Amino acid sequence: MNASSYPDGAPSAFEKEIAASKGRQSVAQFLRAFQAHVAPQAKNYNDLGVHCAQMETLERQRADFERRMKSPALLVVGCVLTALGIGLIVSFVSYMQEHASEVSIIENPTFADYVDNIVALLFLGSPLIIGAILIAIFFIQKTRAPKNREKFDSQYAQAKAAAQTAAKEIRRNYETFPNHQLIAFKYANPWLLDALAHIVADGKANTLTQAIQYFENECYQQEMKGIANASLYATQETLERTKSIQRQLAYIGVTSTIGAIGAWRK
Repeated sequence: MNASSYPDGAPSAFEKEIAASKGRQSVAQFLRAFQAHVAPQAKNYNDLGVHCAQMETLERQRADFERRMKSPALLVVGCVLTALGIGLIVSFVSYMQEHASEVSIIENPTFADYVDNIVALLFLGSPLIIGAILIAIFFIQKTRAPKNREKFDSQYAQAKAAAQTAAKEIRRNYETFPNHQLIAFKYANPWLLDALAHIVADGKANTLTQAIQYFENECYQQEMKGIANASLYATQETLERTKSIQRQLAYIGVTSTIGAIGAWRK
């Protein structure tokens, strides 16, 4: 971007031509040549994006996993249900002991009697069973936590290594092009270079600096439009919910008034 700063302090003839050019043709030709040079690296750029997205996903999954491991909610719910089940069973046993003289034994029970007994047992024992299952799941998760962490770490390390390999190849290719100092590394990919070349060729800029400034301004405006549209959508959604509540309140008011008038007439 700065044609006067080079490692050897002596810009080449091509660099002087680019720096002294008052038109846009030479800059556009340079950008297209650079774009053609880095075009074979498009796959590396795609791979880099995929691996970076995979790393972000794994980081979120790892954070969610650690929160679940730290949360005692499963254990607490399991203990509460277990205590409830034990309480129901103890209460049932106590009731049966107190009313043992009133219990009538059925000599020939029917199928319906068996069903009633099974339902009663399931009702009394279900909290205890569910609570025990939840407690078992909690401790199983705790036991398997180290293996799950190792799995996350292994997948993250693989994605990171692949991303670093793609980034190193992109950087190596960037540095092999003559006069690569004219364009910052973050703009050295086929799609951005093509966009910059179109900006210069369309007469919207005459230099690389102007083209990049124009491009950044366009990106900023698009980002602001996206934020504004999101805010407008949220506002409209809130307004629709408010109108819906108002309609419901109006309906309730009308029906209440009609009911009151009808009762008054009677």
